[in-house]
Amino acid sequence: MNRVNRLLAIGCSLLAIFINSCKQDTGSVGANILPSSDLISAYESDTTTILTSMYLKDSVPTNAVSSAVLGSYRDPIFGEVKASVFALVFSPAGSTTIPWNGQYTTSKYLNCPINADTGAVDSAVLLIPIGSTGSSSYYGTPGPETFAVYQSNHTISSDSASYSNTPVKYNPSPIVALQQVTPNPANNDTIRIKLSGTWLTSILNSMDNHPTYYSPSFDSLVKALYITVSNPLQLPGQGCIYYLNLQASFSGIYVYYHSIPSKSGLTVHQPEYYIVLPLGGNSNNYTYFSHIDMDHSSAPYGGEHPSGINDSISADNLVYVQNLGGPIGRINFPNFYQNWSKKSPVVINKAELDFTVDAQDCPNPYIPPAGIYLYGTDKNGKPYLLPDENNSITNFYDGSYNSFSNTYTFNITQYIQKVVQHVDTDRGLFIIPAYRGISANRVVLYGAQHNVAAPSANRMKLKIFYTPLPKTHKAEKH
Repeated sequence: MNRVNRLLAIGCSLLAIFINSCKQDTGSVGANILPSSDLISAYESDTTTILTSMYLKDSVPTNAVSSAVLGSYRDPIFGEVKASVFALVFSPAGSTTIPWNGQYTTSKYLNCPINADTGAVDSAVLLIPIGSTGSSSYYGTPGPETFAVYQSNHTISSDSASYSNTPVKYNPSPIVALQQVTPNPANNDTIRIKLSGTWLTSILNSMDNHPTYYSPSFDSLVKALYITVSNPLQLPGQGCIYYLNLQASFSGIYVYYHSIPSKSGLTVHQPEYYIVLPLGGNSNNYTYFSHIDMDHSSAPYGGEHPSGINDSISADNLVYVQNLGGPIGRINFPNFYQNWSKKSPVVINKAELDFTVDAQDCPNPYIPPAGIYLYGTDKNGKPYLLPDENNSITNFYDGSYNSFSNTYTFNITQYIQKVVQHVDTDRGLFIIPAYRGISANRVVLYGAQHNVAAPSANRMKLKIFYTPLPKTHKAEKH
């Protein structure tokens, strides 16, 4: 054997030894990023015992988010959902105060100050732009909704966390009492609500008596608005939740006014002007949040008696998952580590968790969320991100809704590997919908014991592909 061939043979031998030793490292992902069809020597297990349940209540952050929600609808499965908004009202853009003694301008398209001595307010209209979450600007069936507007008893801070169930006190005397509006979200319409002239007069009177009469801070007088709906006659399938864009430049209260001639006997027609009092802040200062009320008494699970923490109930057949603080799902794998420790050591090549949507309980327009998340459970019972979600491989973790097969699929290989190795402890998984603070979608999933009397391919199932290793093996680091 010449010198070149000898060196080549030695190099190939070393490479083979290196590759062979790396294949036995149970701490790496290795083959678990390969499709199951490529795992020729791997074993498959789909007999893991799964228990499914639900938490009936969830507290969802609804401040510091891109969109607010407003409206109500009566879900034929989940029951009634009502969304209201608390939003701070500001002085005109670019100023912390309103210079009520400012000069008039001849252009009605500029923010014009009211001259408190020579101006008269004609009307005010609240403009609330409809935006979008994902591909839609609403959830449900658009139609007429009855709105009411109140004045909050305190301001809203962008630095304070607010949730879907955060209580806020407001003046029971409405600024607007039950005004019906029919938005057209297909045209990116704006909800327009005419405000009370009596309320405007009271604000102006407050300014007259204000110690800094010529430049009072508007939000110190008005604070925030509580915008809500009252639609008690909605039938199942009626109504919708609108997604609002309070960051739009034209969101706010439009105060229309005209000037009063300062000279006696002057009858020259005076033009009408307006000022805009911004509502809800901007992208750097979210001063609004949504408050959600739900009535699940008509839902299939409405009569069940919850037990344990978070109003938990068993959900062996169907798992109901809803955004905006509705029920969320739970998955438990009882005795998982104890069972798999008997097979240890093993390499988990792939662990796939499949959810099937009960399509008959998700009729149009109540489409499922575009995606859902799986979270682990820490020792305090709080959710945390699974290691698979932070995987650098695009779409490896997934969780997107497949409308063709009506399924959600998750690859949780790294999580299962850590549990099998006892690096992590399995305390169950949370099933939580995506965009839960700004979207109203909900979904019904087949549980782990769905249709238990007959074979079912649609039950929630964990499929694990694994490779046993020699008992004497010790993981090597390379």
